[in-house]
Amino acid sequence: MKSAINLIICLFLGLCLVQAVSAADYDVEKIEITPSTGDIVAGDAVTVHAIIQVSKEDDPFPTDDSLELTTELSEPRWEYYYTIGTVDQQPQPVKNSMRAILPGWELSYPNDVTVDVMLTGKAPQRSSTEEADVFKVQQLDDDRDPIKNSEYVKTITIVNTEDKTTAIQVRETELGALRTAIDNKAAEGVDTSKAEAKYDEAEAAINSARTSSYTTAQTQLEKAGTLINEAETLLGEAEATMAIADAQERIDEVEGMITYFKDNRSMGRDARVVAIETQLDNAQTLLTLAKDKQTSKDYTQASVQAANAEEKASVALDDANALKEEIGEGLSFNPSGISTYLIIGAVLIVLVVGGIVLYRRHTKWDELG
Repeated sequence: MKSAINLIICLFLGLCLVQAVSAADYDVEKIEITPSTGDIVAGDAVTVHAIIQVSKEDDPFPTDDSLELTTELSEPRWEYYYTIGTVDQQPQPVKNSMRAILPGWELSYPNDVTVDVMLTGKAPQRSSTEEADVFKVQQLDDDRDPIKNSEYVKTITIVNTEDKTTAIQVRETELGALRTAIDNKAAEGVDTSKAEAKYDEAEAAINSARTSSYTTAQTQLEKAGTLINEAETLLGEAEATMAIADAQERIDEVEGMITYFKDNRSMGRDARVVAIETQLDNAQTLLTLAKDKQTSKDYTQASVQAANAEEKASVALDDANALKEEIGEGLSFNPSGISTYLIIGAVLIVLVVGGIVLYRRHTKWDELG
């Protein structure tokens, strides 16, 4: 059952295709448009040469139908003549209009019939770069209505030179903004070498667009836009990398100070050292967040969080340096530390014992007179 349904569908599609192909009783065997390369701007001379086969020996063109030739060229001039079999007929009257009708009774013969068409005109005015139907053929029925699927169209692109100029100016503005951003970041110490390379490529693409055809210029300007975007991304990445490195360096300094207080000065329980450790923890949390943002390619937030981390670490480092200056390079006399009380007690004991010994010796000397 399934295979039968598939067969029916295939037959239906095949019929549709046959209908679409056979809707037109003509074939455009050859078409040449001059100029074939380069930009075509309004006012340029355009020539179209086409050969249309309208009848075959066993399939003549319908007598009641007709062929309609149209163009959007300005100042059009149509010249055409028929070839019946191998015999060239007299050229048909020149038509100076945007539309020419070839009646079916002129085309319907029981042998091969071709129409050799020469169209000249000028590229029409356009407010912006866009396509124009330079040559269009359509079969009409006996009521002069277009027959479905019988249309043949050839287009050309009419270039508005202002569009190209404007597009180049847009890219130049973007490139200038990139130049400023690169210079500013370089002054801050950011490694801008990768962004600089993309800048050079984008600049070369824009320069190429200035002397290229409109189509080639479009490609070059699209390439330049992509390169500028890539440069901006690389610049953001480099900035985030530097910000993270700066924050890490500051955090390492604070960790070194805390190690000093704990190992060298036995101040691990000192409230001031604990406060500095808390500030360090906050900075490390922000740095971890910055690294996560960098991994996800959110370079803007990575730079922001890294800057926040460095700020927190800098405050902690300032407090650590102030504490180190306060306690000096000798022993710490922080009254909140237990070790400090023990040291003070030991010193007092030594002083008391020494005083007693000195007193006794002094008294003994007095007794001996």
